[in-house]
Amino acid sequence: MEEVIKFLQNELEKEKKLSTICERFNISEFEILGYVYKLKDIGVNIDCYNKDGDYYLIRNEHPDLSQVNTYSFESDVNIPKKIAVISEIRAGSKCEQFRVLNDMFIKFNREGIKEVFILGNLLEGQYRGNNFREFGKSLITNDAYSQANHFIENFPHID
Repeated sequence: MEEVIKFLQNELEKEKKLSTICERFNISEFEILGYVYKLKDIGVNIDCYNKDGDYYLIRNEHPDLSQVNTYSFESDVNIPKKIAVISEIRAGSKCEQFRVLNDMFIKFNREGIKEVFILGNLLEGQYRGNNFREFGKSLITNDAYSQANHFIENFPHID
């Protein structure tokens, strides 16, 4: 057990095929994913994803924000509060409009809106059409990580 945990903590700078890890330690995929779950509980962020029909693991150096799910907003309930709700940003599409989104945030700030809730799809996601070559007409990239990085780099913010 200790050897598997050390391997998962230290040897996943590059992606490793899940089946290869199972063969190395002679344990099931289910057991490996159990160790991944335990590591996530202590803050080691390991991603598991499907690529070309095989599952891969890689250590993600970004914090695992999936464990952060409690939020608190302190405000006087006697004072009216303004919020904004945005839905379906779908970054990663060639039709995305970060400039429009930026203008919305500037207007929200002018109007005294301090909290903006973003609901719906943040990213466009993988192209699932019939002709794989057609995705280039509508998407910037067909890779979720690249779309997420694009979203993070280009998302408007107000200081």
